[in-house]
Amino acid sequence: MRFIIVGGGMFGRTLGRNLAEDKHDVTLIEKDEKIAKEIAEDFNGKVIHGNGTEEDTLDDAAIEKADFFVTTTGTDETNLFACMIAKGLSKARLATRVTKDEYKKIFEEAGINIIVSPEITGAEELEFMILEPDVLTVASAHRGGVSLIEVEVGNKKGVKNKKVRDIGEDDTFRLVSIKRKGKFLIPTETTPLEAGDSIIVIVKKKHEPKIMKMFK
Repeated sequence: MRFIIVGGGMFGRTLGRNLAEDKHDVTLIEKDEKIAKEIAEDFNGKVIHGNGTEEDTLDDAAIEKADFFVTTTGTDETNLFACMIAKGLSKARLATRVTKDEYKKIFEEAGINIIVSPEITGAEELEFMILEPDVLTVASAHRGGVSLIEVEVGNKKGVKNKKVRDIGEDDTFRLVSIKRKGKFLIPTETTPLEAGDSIIVIVKKKHEPKIMKMFK
């Protein structure tokens, strides 16, 4: 996939490097010339020194070909404005970080697909949310080192039709509830998992991507 990332801070450059390592086409836009040059020295993608809220810069980044446009600057207003410009120039899905809680509703109403708080969501988790859009994070308690997540059970042989006691619960995660055909179940050790079940799991933050992948 083709990604454009606006903002070369630690969050943006980490996300960009991770995506590039996964063989995605990544272009990173950074307003500060010195920082842009620094990133370009060891970045396996394209780095543009420019303003992500300007059409000329986005044209240089081939915005019309982008699959995802991600804004990671430290300013909510800049992130929102850049997304709005990109929305008018392409059909790319939009992801952004937001630092002020009161702005989240505005971002949602603007049609931004993925909205994260840098306080509770790391670059690795944002990457997973982008690349695994059918995984739904329903709540987070990252300040306590854990997350409450919802993920749909896929067709993996290691999970489908297994009983709860056999899925390998340990001190990194616990299955809390199962949503099946619109109804919530409190699982017991002998409850089997079915493909299509939405399961709610409490998991230690650093193990979240691994647990999400395990059930898909």
